[in-house]
Amino acid sequence: MNFLDMRTIVVGQAIGGVICTLVVGLLWLHNRRRYAGLSLWFAGYALQLAGVLLLLTRGLLPNLISMVVANMLNMGGMVFLYAGFARFTGRPGFDRLNWILLAVFSCIFYYFSIIVPDLPARNAVLNIFLAYFAVRSVLLLRGGPAELRPFFRSATYTLTGFVLVCAVRLGFLLFGHPAYEFYSTSGPDAFLLLIYPAIVVMLTFSLFLMVNRRLLADTQADYKGRLQAEAALNGALKLARLGTWSWDIKNNCVSWSGEMYNIFGIDPKTFSCDLARIMTRAIHPEDRARVEAANLAVMKDGKPEGTEYRVIWPDGSVHWIYAEAFELIKDEGGAPSVLKGYAQDITTRKNSEEKLVSSEKSFRDLFENMSEGFALHKIILDAEGRAVDYRFLSVNKAFEVLTGLKAADIIGKTVLQALPGLDEEFIRVYSQVALTGEPVTFERRSEPLGKDYRVVAYRPSPEQFATIFSDITEWKKTEAALKASEEHSRLIVENAPEAIFVQSEGKFVYLNPACCALLGVQRQEELLGRDFMDRMAPKYRDIIRERIKHQVKTGNAAPPLEEEYLRCDGTSVDVETIAIKVRFQGRDSHLVFVRDITVRKRAEAAMQTAQKLESLGALAGGIAHDFNNLLTGITGNLSLIRNAGGVSGEVPELVSEAESACRTAKGLARQLLTFASGGEPVKSVLDLSELVRESVAFSLRGAAVGRRVTADLGKVFVQADKDQLFQVIQNLAMNSMQAMADAGSITASVSKVELKEGEVSLLAAGPYARVEVSDTGPGIPQEALHRIFEPYYSTKGKGRGLGLAVCRSIILKHGGQIIAASGTGGAVFEIYLPLAETPAAITDRSLKSEPKKGGGRVLIMDDEEVVYKALRRMLSALGYEAEVTVTGEKALEAWQAARAAGKPFAAVIMDLTISGGMGGAEAIKRLLELDPAAKAIVSSGYADDPVMAEHKAYGFSGTLSKPYRLEDLARVLAEVIG
Repeated sequence: MNFLDMRTIVVGQAIGGVICTLVVGLLWLHNRRRYAGLSLWFAGYALQLAGVLLLLTRGLLPNLISMVVANMLNMGGMVFLYAGFARFTGRPGFDRLNWILLAVFSCIFYYFSIIVPDLPARNAVLNIFLAYFAVRSVLLLRGGPAELRPFFRSATYTLTGFVLVCAVRLGFLLFGHPAYEFYSTSGPDAFLLLIYPAIVVMLTFSLFLMVNRRLLADTQADYKGRLQAEAALNGALKLARLGTWSWDIKNNCVSWSGEMYNIFGIDPKTFSCDLARIMTRAIHPEDRARVEAANLAVMKDGKPEGTEYRVIWPDGSVHWIYAEAFELIKDEGGAPSVLKGYAQDITTRKNSEEKLVSSEKSFRDLFENMSEGFALHKIILDAEGRAVDYRFLSVNKAFEVLTGLKAADIIGKTVLQALPGLDEEFIRVYSQVALTGEPVTFERRSEPLGKDYRVVAYRPSPEQFATIFSDITEWKKTEAALKASEEHSRLIVENAPEAIFVQSEGKFVYLNPACCALLGVQRQEELLGRDFMDRMAPKYRDIIRERIKHQVKTGNAAPPLEEEYLRCDGTSVDVETIAIKVRFQGRDSHLVFVRDITVRKRAEAAMQTAQKLESLGALAGGIAHDFNNLLTGITGNLSLIRNAGGVSGEVPELVSEAESACRTAKGLARQLLTFASGGEPVKSVLDLSELVRESVAFSLRGAAVGRRVTADLGKVFVQADKDQLFQVIQNLAMNSMQAMADAGSITASVSKVELKEGEVSLLAAGPYARVEVSDTGPGIPQEALHRIFEPYYSTKGKGRGLGLAVCRSIILKHGGQIIAASGTGGAVFEIYLPLAETPAAITDRSLKSEPKKGGGRVLIMDDEEVVYKALRRMLSALGYEAEVTVTGEKALEAWQAARAAGKPFAAVIMDLTISGGMGGAEAIKRLLELDPAAKAIVSSGYADDPVMAEHKAYGFSGTLSKPYRLEDLARVLAEVIG
């Protein structure tokens, strides 16, 4: 057999196929995640290699396998190669036509191989179909995306050469070239077969070039993208006025970005790298210690530390800066080497915060001192989304005076409940405003109150509705009297508190004294005969002229109109006018009633500020939540220290004091929630006498104030929130201590009383617990008693004025009442709370109680690292095995996995709020669907959340309010797991 016989050629093809298949396989292995289609190339090469190996079995295996199946695999490799090209160019890989043609080829080849063996026919069919698939591949690559076509040139040239070889072989057949036995002899056609392995190698090399050229182009594009992103980041830092700094700790040298010079107001030419000089020269003396402490803290524990401080610019001006160290680099020995951070000028924000506080006080003063009655309502919708009533949210003092109603009696009630028998036209007009959003001014007489009102109704927000009431009873009487007698009307008009004038033919013909005062003149003669339009603001003159024309034409009284008048001293005043067509001194004239609404307009403008106050409430709730999370880590670790074996000396006492301080801090967080969003109490049966004794002792610790706590009947039990009541007693004790200037005594007593109907306002008859806190101070002024529980009101001239307001909110939410009085020897506060049934036993939850240990697996779901670390330690100390997840989805997966592994969890502790994931309220629903017997404990820093107050209604078996101690955790686990 010479070296050109067919078997030798096929062996060479097999060897080349193995090498090429390995190359394409490596190409796929290293780039499979970046580009599609490489796996199809590898499959195509593998199929063709398998076909060549089967060809070598000619004579050993039946022709059906060694010929038909072998060539089907070769042709299938072409189909996969085409599919790989398609996927590489972003198109669908396989199409129906290729599979159909592959089936057609198989049938024809089978016919000429098995049924009617014919070598020339087989060669013709094989070359026709090979050429077809090669041509389709070339057309596919040439029609690919424009940006990819340069990568395809070598492959298209190789495939084109393959088509030419097939064409030449077909030419041999067309011109009668004799068919030779495939395995035993060689001839001219055999030389063409030598080109096939070379083409396969060239195609393999082309594929290698194609992928690597595209990879190189993509890498260059990625690099350019990163450069553009870096430029955009630098631009954003400059736009945000953010500067970055780096401190070489060992060399005590600082490097700044360009913006840092602007933030510190320093000329770069005079900049020194000596950190001590920079701090001495720029940082405010009062803030230097805090800045140094923040940097040292970062160097100690490596955690980011943010600090706000002041800097003094070279021109003497003071600016606020927020700086944060975000990265600490250590040397090989583990010592701090470089500290990096950023800084931002926050002077504008600080100034805005100060203005907000001032604006809030101004709005409160304006709101309370308005002459018009103001009421804010919540819109109540029916099932079809229509406004049917309006619930009172707040009213001012003028509203109480005008209507004879007390805020305490109507807040929380609807308009129809608070004003029975009210003209239903009110509700109709209100609904119109709620539907259209357009403000409406109208007049109505209230028969229950016997007064006429002008009502301005508008909608400050989609959920709220506001009304401004003005008592116009006297005005209406004046208007009726004017119609009866002009002379009689003059007497009334001259003495009316409202501004009134008469104009005829555009001239002033009469002004009453109130109108003269409104326009800033001493006598009406100064304006008589002058054009009254000169006193109108220019923007209203066209409107007024049109109203006069309409009134002259129709003779109807003009509806109220808000205008702006110009006073003679150059100032302006906002007014509301009503014009009536009358006969005055024998001429057609207009009688105009004018009311100064400057205060009301200011109040309407201030309402926008009031909306911002709601966002402060949300901010307070968020701060309280984060604060409670931090306290959870502190109190949990403190309780672990206290219960750790071998702790002696002053450590237990110090830990107990720290825990007491943490509980006070927890009370501050609850105070934020209670005032900002009306924190719902989490109630349990407790001994009121013990709570009062503990709260008073804690509040007056270290003070030179005498104290005495008594209980007439020993233990007095109530259903209440321990932390909130602790806060109430603490606020009252602290107020008394401050009122006595640390000199005097405080007495607190707890007793049971039987109240009669009406004996205490808002309380029904029945048994109550009564707490009385009194002092020997100067007492409460009589004029302040009715305002003592108002927010922001204080008789001490300092403080926030929120303490008693929070106390009242808490007591009311417990179904009780708090009363203030000024006795002969000082101030007296009385608290009434509904009695609870005396329990059979109360679990001892004091700090000295030994936590009950247990066993089993407990799942933790919390995204705060400081919380779940402390919780995991406490569970371990109690004998439990803990597993941590940070989202509800992960918790559900862990629960299912534990059950499937035969190691189920005994309980799960779920946080209500998960940032960016499923929280506890949603997770418990899905958990109970998976495992109805699951036991879950809800935990949250939002103590006011309804789920915490009614946890069983939401599917939870227990509750843990953050922060909590080891004893609290042990008790709840014992109650839930058993």
